[in-house]
Formats: sequence, C-alpha cells, structure tokens
Amino acid sequence: MMRFEETWLAENLRKRDEELRREGHEKGHQEGHRRGHREGRQSLLRQLALQEFGPGGVAQLAEVLDERAGSDRDGALARAIIECDTVAQVIARARGL
Repeated sequence: MMRFEETWLAENLRKRDEELRREGHEKGHQEGHRRGHREGRQSLLRQLALQEFGPGGVAQLAEVLDERAGSDRDGALARAIIECDTVAQVIARARGL
C-alpha cells in the first residue's frame, strides 16, 4: 500500500509542478506584453516630442515622458505635445492629467 501512495503523491506533485510552470509562463508572457506596450508608447511619445521640440525639449520633458501611466494618459500627453506651443505648456498640461 505504501508504494501506491508514494506513486500517487509523486504523480500529483509532478502535475502540480507542470501547472505552476504553465501559470508562471502565462503570467510572464502577460507581463512582457504589458511592458512592451508601455515601452512602445513611451518611445512614441519621445519621438513625437523630439519632432515637435527637438532634443532639448525631450530632455526637459524626460520626467513627464518617463512616468508610468496607462494608454489614456499617454494619449492625452501625445495630444498635448501636438497641440501645445512650448514645453512648459506640455508640462503644465501633464500635471493636470
């Protein structure tokens, strides 16, 4: 009887290990996906700021551009970069987001 219980326990541990590995892989994949989207949005915002205000403007906006935020804030920030005439205006608008 002891051999059966050992075999049963070993099999259940193996199955649970496989489940945990799959769950970990899925969570890692999802996190990577989110991180990729976030980094892509930040890169796009930097390119947009570079086009509108040049390298000096990007440097001034670095703190605003590096903030972690969702796509709604990033979209509003992109509109601010396009619509505002100065870096100071973009920063002021970003503070209100």
